[in-house]
Amino acid sequence: MAADEATLRVTNAQGTLLDTRRVSRTSQVGSTSASLDLPPGLDYRLSASMTGAEGEVMAIGQSAPFAITPNQTTTVPLRLVPILMSVAGTGLDAFAGEGILATEAAIQNPSSVGTDAAGNLYVAVRKISGTYGNVIRKVSPDGRITTVVGLPPGSSEPYQEGDGVPARYTQLLSPSGVAVTPAGDLLISDERYGVTPKSYRILYVPAREGVRFGKEMRAGHGYVIYTSPYAIASVALGEDASVYAAVRNWVVRVDADGTPETVAGIEGQANGGTGEDGPATQSDLKIPDGLALDRHGNLIVSDRSNHRIRMLCRVPGTYYGVPMQAGWIYTIIGLKASSAWQRTSTLFPIVDGKRGLESSLNFPRGVVLDAIGNLYVADSSNNLIRRLSPDGTLVNVAGTGKPTRLGKEVEPLGDGGPSLEATFCFPGGLAIGPLGALYVADSSNNLVRRMRL
Repeated sequence: MAADEATLRVTNAQGTLLDTRRVSRTSQVGSTSASLDLPPGLDYRLSASMTGAEGEVMAIGQSAPFAITPNQTTTVPLRLVPILMSVAGTGLDAFAGEGILATEAAIQNPSSVGTDAAGNLYVAVRKISGTYGNVIRKVSPDGRITTVVGLPPGSSEPYQEGDGVPARYTQLLSPSGVAVTPAGDLLISDERYGVTPKSYRILYVPAREGVRFGKEMRAGHGYVIYTSPYAIASVALGEDASVYAAVRNWVVRVDADGTPETVAGIEGQANGGTGEDGPATQSDLKIPDGLALDRHGNLIVSDRSNHRIRMLCRVPGTYYGVPMQAGWIYTIIGLKASSAWQRTSTLFPIVDGKRGLESSLNFPRGVVLDAIGNLYVADSSNNLIRRLSPDGTLVNVAGTGKPTRLGKEVEPLGDGGPSLEATFCFPGGLAIGPLGALYVADSSNNLVRRMRL
């Protein structure tokens, strides 16, 4: 059965199977329908399951009980909910395992994830302390994990100093973000080791030789393409081989020849601000985090400590229900209030299915777009993954809102079950793979998790 087909089943109150149908889903959030001829009766139930090409159950759903009335048509809504699975990590707060199945290897505090066109998954691991173990790890399509940038704990090999050294021997101190080109080039935001005063950088690791950002580069070696005295929270691929970085309280674009330019937020602002709609470089940000670009080149920014998602418009139009003009930045998710704290769900409850501008967030982090323009947000301190559809409606797609940390809390993790019954602990970076799966860096659970959209 193809992965976009689902099997519908109708049972009665006794659980007897009465009828089945196969239906096809037309898009990632598309709806479909099927007609069933059932005799009049009470307490029918409709269930469905979507199965992948290899027989893995990808999503399930079940309706409320319903009745069939003589000579009338009954419409029964049913929502398919993705299955959430761990694909890397054991939950242990440790670093262990090289060349083994990723689900048998411990990964400590994954902060960010990225994917390439071949289906490889890359994970930025931020070890809390120690010289070794701040690395980028790769999970190949066969499920095995290896370290590709940096050295694992216990390594007897020394790091190498300087620009352009093999990525394996490049020392990372605190990798906060990773982004991957379709060809497999890596972009890493990190703190520079052994530099006083503190300095932060974007490291570029090409998969093939060539000139990039004004430097002659060798495949598999690490090159610094941008530095800052301020922390860089994340990095994203831009148009025309450019790179975007969330720096302190503003966003920088580094063009293809290595020239940086502030494109959102007020450069040099120490404490950030609440930020309102207006010209992008005159509007405050406060510790921006996740970044994503849509097909028009519009930039989406997770304005973390303002508890909002913002959009820098490059092409005028209406996006997520908000009319926009070029060069301005707009809020697309989040409440308008007199202070950042008043925008969080501490005061405003989470209500599914409202407009983004009528919804609250709590320290959002990762953002990612799917192929049809749905925006996914890691609502980190709410322990939810949320989806903003192009019409501006915000829904929860994963998480219960109750935090779980393995070995520390009583809430079940919910692995292998419906995504809306699973729990997270401060989810961070997000990525979408070439086959449409959503990957979540479940940071404080020490896991990377996946669900098919």
